[in-house]
Amino acid sequence: MNPKIYITPKNSSIMKKARKKSLFLYVPILGGIINRINKEIAQKGLNYALKNAINQSQSKIQLIGVTEEIITILTKNPAIVISNHLYFPDPIIIGSVFPERKSIFAVANSFFLGLGMNIDRHILPIYMYHYWTKTNNLFIKWLMKTVYFISRQKPHSYNINHVLNRKTIDKATRLISNNALILFFPEDRKHHCWFKGIGHLIKKSNALVNKKTVYIVFVKLEGVSKWDLLRILPIVGKWLPKITVTIIHFSPLSNLKKYKKANTITQLLEKQYNHFFLKTQ
Repeated sequence: MNPKIYITPKNSSIMKKARKKSLFLYVPILGGIINRINKEIAQKGLNYALKNAINQSQSKIQLIGVTEEIITILTKNPAIVISNHLYFPDPIIIGSVFPERKSIFAVANSFFLGLGMNIDRHILPIYMYHYWTKTNNLFIKWLMKTVYFISRQKPHSYNINHVLNRKTIDKATRLISNNALILFFPEDRKHHCWFKGIGHLIKKSNALVNKKTVYIVFVKLEGVSKWDLLRILPIVGKWLPKITVTIIHFSPLSNLKKYKKANTITQLLEKQYNHFFLKTQ
């Protein structure tokens, strides 16, 4: 069997296209709210902007399991926050209830790019077009093609997406070495397992010399639905179900330093996460 060859793009045209303005910005009301969030991020930070949007929607979101040690980790230490992934609004929900912090980033689908320069700065894009369109579900295929069209994100082949995703993991590693907090949603719900990108991130991060202890924080989301993107609209959240964000476990990243393979790290983390997830039920 011939090995797969991944060709790195010779120029940055792919990344430049990602900076095109999303057509979501031209939707009445929604575009104005997104622009307001983008400005508030520049003025007062991501957490404030998301919290303000959620408050205006009158949503009920509860954060459970917070201690003084957790607050210190979430505000001062480099950390990788791992959460189950229910729907696309998950990063917005978590960001709105976490303590304020400038260096917070979310590993999120690339179609979230283009909503504003300040929003883009907090997104570590994962390119998933090949993943969503390789499905027998015609509705999902049509829906995702539509979303990518509206977000003005050019679809790429698996090979190019693989290269771009590796660059994102490298960037996340550098951010962790600079004391950042990374939100990561590793679930591959289609195949009922975790993407091994989380294993690569932890492997690379453990190879760095960090000034502070790096932590893994497990978060459990409950009550999020496909309708929760509407929570950025005023008052709408008042009629949506309550959401719970629970800190279920945390540990130093160095506990995984002895494991050298990304697949092994991913499988071990998935097993640990499921243990603490089920323990809270």
